[in-house]
Amino acid sequence: MADVSQNAPDHEYRGLRYRLEYRDVKRLRLYISHLDGSVSVVAPSGFDDKKVEKALEKDMGRIIKKIRDVTGKVPEITGGLDRQSVQLRSLGDFEYELYFKKTERMTMRIKQSTGMVMVSVPKGTTIKEVEAFVARHIKWAEKCLKEGGFATSAAHRLYATGEDYYVWGKKLTIQEITDPDMAESLMGKEAADLIRRGSGAVRQENGRLLLACPAVSTPALRREILEIWLSDALEAVLPAVFKGCETIVGKSCSEWKVRRMTSQWGSCRADIGRIVINLNLGHLPPEYLNYVVIHELTHLWVADHGPEFQRRMDTYLPGWRKIRHDLQQHGYMC
Repeated sequence: MADVSQNAPDHEYRGLRYRLEYRDVKRLRLYISHLDGSVSVVAPSGFDDKKVEKALEKDMGRIIKKIRDVTGKVPEITGGLDRQSVQLRSLGDFEYELYFKKTERMTMRIKQSTGMVMVSVPKGTTIKEVEAFVARHIKWAEKCLKEGGFATSAAHRLYATGEDYYVWGKKLTIQEITDPDMAESLMGKEAADLIRRGSGAVRQENGRLLLACPAVSTPALRREILEIWLSDALEAVLPAVFKGCETIVGKSCSEWKVRRMTSQWGSCRADIGRIVINLNLGHLPPEYLNYVVIHELTHLWVADHGPEFQRRMDTYLPGWRKIRHDLQQHGYMC
């Protein structure tokens, strides 16, 4: 890994101050300290400041919410790259991100990766009009959040010492390490540095998952640290998986991504050749990942799941029906 100065200069975007470090990493990482709400960004060395700002813009709602949760104050954010403004608002106990855009009507949607409710309204809409719109759609949003598992997931898991966490179908036990010196001894200097910045790191060792994290960390932060590590593990094996499966299917995707999904194990945009793989496949035995990749690649031949799709699956992966049935019964094991 490339050396990084510990005194990297502060940056600012839309009134948000953050520390920016360029490293030899594959993708941008965003860290929000659970101690003081400070923001740090670790970006690939090939990025420039504009790419970093676009990434911040995309995740601004989550940044605002986390800073608010830590500090008790909502940061003042000014106009963004497209001069649209975003606010974190609430109606009673119902929280939502409010976007003012060049649009003709008000819309509400739920960000699948985080469960955040996003409301977009035309510029010039009054807060009274916004709240009336939100009030009419609260029941719909709460129903979607509950069905997506967002309303109950935090109550089920603490991601703390002694809990089980499945990786590639194997049950591992979480062990928290909150002392930076011990983390450095067991996991290296970077793990210790991440703890001091309010984030963390993970290492698998002898049936355990060593989870370096701040002593005052929340279940949400520990989950985020674990999922970053699990995503990296998936991304490390997927190039070989796709190469083998593409040889079998006879089609290649233009790109693939890993995301936490709530209702699908994978998805395929056949028109542009993009495949998305559910992060939770990292919890399951590898044969399920292989099945999902072949399944999604087959959609590059056939859009639906009709007879032609099934005929091709029979050729590419005999026994796929049993794997699909087992996958549907498996649950996420997480």
